[in-house]
Amino acid sequence: MIEDEREFARLRRLQPSADEDVIRRTRDHLDDHFETLLEQFRAGSSTATEDFQKLISKWDGTLSTGLQLSPQKGVGTRRFVQTLSVSRSPMACKEYAYTAQYIAPRAAFRSEFAAITDVPLDNDNLRHRFVRDTLRDAAIEPIPMEGFAVWVAKLKPLLQWLPKLPA
Repeated sequence: MIEDEREFARLRRLQPSADEDVIRRTRDHLDDHFETLLEQFRAGSSTATEDFQKLISKWDGTLSTGLQLSPQKGVGTRRFVQTLSVSRSPMACKEYAYTAQYIAPRAAFRSEFAAITDVPLDNDNLRHRFVRDTLRDAAIEPIPMEGFAVWVAKLKPLLQWLPKLPA
């Protein structure tokens, strides 16, 4: 997510018509969804998994290259998450692996990558092994959708959240 004013200045130069307000509010919107889903999981909601799968499917269709979960703060870590439909398009992992391998060595900060998969990667499935090995070779952590809530709960304390913008 773009948070730093220098990044917004660059955005204005590259895409003057970009709606900065929408971009600034995206993090809050995603944070609200995570909070709601985590509360549902903790409460033992029977629809929490289905709601979460719908959210991931929606993101898969709307987020183009990834979701950065933490802001750049001088020397810090940027974390990127990408949804991958292993059952529908296992070759998409190659594009994400290439992107991760391109970003990581060029960044002035540490970068970590994760891939949320629609199914757990099964060692007995040739396609799944291909996806797993491709992600591993690019230092991308595969996370099955069914384990995403636990991963988010572990990650959340590491995230640096900015105060919400006024409505």
